[in-house]
Amino acid sequence: MMFKIYSTGFMIFMVIMFITFMITMIRMITSRMSIITMSINFASLKHMIQNLHKLPKIHDFYTDGTYIKR
Repeated sequence: MMFKIYSTGFMIFMVIMFITFMITMIRMITSRMSIITMSINFASLKHMIQNLHKLPKIHDFYTDGTYIKR
């Protein structure tokens, strides 16, 4: 019973946190961010994604879970 109450309260807390986070993100994008900063952010995001590609991907593993050395 106590665990159920705790889990539901935690869920509500998570939802509230998520909503506030979304609102702050939208407000930040609409107010502060111009096209220039957005393009800079996009470039850094692309760089981050390229770095992620260097990490071992799923198809770099054999079916039994061992990693293919490149």
